[in-house]
Amino acid sequence: MAVVGAGVAGLAAARELRRRGLRVIVLEARDRVGGRILTVRDPRLPLPVELGAEFVHGAAPLTHRLLAEAGLTTCDLAGEPARTRRGKITPTELWQPIDRILRRIDRRAPDRSFDDFLASLGDSASAGDRRAAREFVQGYHAADPAEISVRSLAPEDKKLPSDTLARLARVHGGYDQLPRWLASELESDLRLRSPVAAIEWRRG
Repeated sequence: MAVVGAGVAGLAAARELRRRGLRVIVLEARDRVGGRILTVRDPRLPLPVELGAEFVHGAAPLTHRLLAEAGLTTCDLAGEPARTRRGKITPTELWQPIDRILRRIDRRAPDRSFDDFLASLGDSASAGDRRAAREFVQGYHAADPAEISVRSLAPEDKKLPSDTLARLARVHGGYDQLPRWLASELESDLRLRSPVAAIEWRRG
């Protein structure tokens, strides 16, 4: 069996398949594991620099379980959001515009795209709030607002989206430790610099 990509999702999938007794080969086009995770260590700096995925967002039970199995720890980040403009730092609303939009999603209504939902709000929601929510869906969920289900974005009953999403943590020592730990048991079954040009499959 082959897994395409040695990001965390691919490595975790390979690990689960191997646990079920299957022979798995992981093919990765780059010369490293980690996918979006790219940690750089500079001797001039006291901490690693995350050029890719930086935070563990929200509750993330699966991620925290894997980190615990790998013997890695995280530290929660706290503080108030701020922005810089013309050299001045000022407090800013980060989650409130997103909360105002997402809490209006009705889980009982027929499903549709997030873009269709935003359009249905019309002037009852400010352009700034709609823009913030759309950028959140594109950035946090890495999703196309014209395609993603609006129901999938609905917060749990009586909860604001920011109740869990605003929780941020960093991995002590660098996020890249997680994919390297996941890859450590693969040995020769991990093939770097192996781009996949086509996939063919047939039963049996």
